[in-house]
Amino acid sequence: MKRNDSESNRSTLNRILPTRQLQDAVQKLLQRPWFTRVWVISEVCLASNIRVSCGGGDAIMSWENLVGLVRDRATTNCTGFSKQTALLGNTKQRIAIITEMMAQQKDGIPHVDISQLLILAKASNATNHRDKIYAFDSMSLLTTVPDYSRSVESLYVEIAQDYINSIEACYASWNDMTETLRTFQLMSILYSAGALHQHYILPSWVPDWTYAWHLAPFWAKTSANLTNAPSRSAWSESVRSEYRAGGEHRDSFEIITTSAGPVLRLSAIVLDVVAMTSDSTPAPTPNSENGRKSPSSSRSRSDHLALTSTARYGRTFFHTLNDRFTGLATPGIEPGDVLAILLGGDVPVVLRPLPPKNSSHKPFKLLCECFVQSRAVMLGDVIRGGWTAAEDIVLV
Repeated sequence: MKRNDSESNRSTLNRILPTRQLQDAVQKLLQRPWFTRVWVISEVCLASNIRVSCGGGDAIMSWENLVGLVRDRATTNCTGFSKQTALLGNTKQRIAIITEMMAQQKDGIPHVDISQLLILAKASNATNHRDKIYAFDSMSLLTTVPDYSRSVESLYVEIAQDYINSIEACYASWNDMTETLRTFQLMSILYSAGALHQHYILPSWVPDWTYAWHLAPFWAKTSANLTNAPSRSAWSESVRSEYRAGGEHRDSFEIITTSAGPVLRLSAIVLDVVAMTSDSTPAPTPNSENGRKSPSSSRSRSDHLALTSTARYGRTFFHTLNDRFTGLATPGIEPGDVLAILLGGDVPVVLRPLPPKNSSHKPFKLLCECFVQSRAVMLGDVIRGGWTAAEDIVLV
């Protein structure tokens, strides 16, 4: 196909294949390994003229027509958990991000959205794990000189530090990168990190770029914005979740160098302590038969939020001690971990308290993002009514 008219291409395809078969054919095309290679991203974004060919021969289409084909053909419906739609970096979302990056490269604009780079890299394959960073070097603020002799751990720590340290100074010059979007960038680094999402031994606030997305996220949407050359703000707004647990404003967010390595100081409210966990069903709670109410019966129905089976898939249920919140988190959390809200963050997190050291701030290990079955928590009522309870903590 060499026509530039996407409408003509769609009509031609509809005459060749029934709708269902065409949908399956597009899905099989998107599942080819080519789409998951990390170096494909720079190959496509930096190319001056892109034509897509499958299987050799004369079957060729432009990138624009491929995008139109993907946009117009919905992913096959699935009643259960589907990686094709539930995970960040699914192929449709991947194509949408690459298309935006292509538009910025044509305008000579370096890519600054760390959330997009993390989504792409963690969903990509690379023989050398350093390439998860180096593949973006020529088109983003990732300016590290490729050095394959250095450790992967030191590379990932340096990139996280560079982005956090420069996000205020460098991003402030981008007129369409508002304070809200800059906060979203910072928080996306943390939501992509966590000790329960790391293969390498890293500070808990540093994302492991090799750890693939395997759970449907709470902090972001996995839908694809396949509009024509969407702006950075349009993409961020389309992917940001509806939750606002930490409100719209952050306070402290600073990397501190210590003798034991860099730590991240930030403002948070510690809500409660995890008391019980269950990997299969909600942990048992006291009920009215013994004179006490369960967490669900002690709150009004309006306080509860709907949660899809996809979001529940693969997660651990937990109950907290004092306020007796119920929630979902990554497997690996334990009784004694704490539930916290980060100022400016969209969803709560689970932290693990650490023994205090020579610091005035309490040390914690970041474990994962989480969901709390409480509108007051997830939609920001708690932070609006109690932001003065926030304190500076350090993540190590």
